[in-house]
Amino acid sequence: MLVDIETHCHNQPSAVKRQASIFWSLVSGIWHQVSATSAGLLSFLRTSGGLPHMAYRCEICGKEPWTGKQVSFSHKRSSKTWRPNIQKIRVKHGTNSRRAKVCTSCIKAGKVEKA
Repeated sequence: MLVDIETHCHNQPSAVKRQASIFWSLVSGIWHQVSATSAGLLSFLRTSGGLPHMAYRCEICGKEPWTGKQVSFSHKRSSKTWRPNIQKIRVKHGTNSRRAKVCTSCIKAGKVEKA
């Protein structure tokens, strides 16, 4: 049941009006969060492989997941996502160290210096 704040709080003290307006602003804020989350969920489900690609991206070479078809013995084709072997390691960053997501081929090639 929707209640109009102006008619509902017309004869009420100002504190009650303030509480009602705070309540409705919270409700509308939560609704916008839910609708934004729903849109984010739909876009997430539409991605190939159903995985967020930025989480599996190498910070050095930019290697990221790639998709293709997996072919079985009977030649049935199904979608497959290959992900790079990303490791979180401590790397030297100037005089400090920080964590970075780096693929194992960059670690083996010596493109990063471990801290």
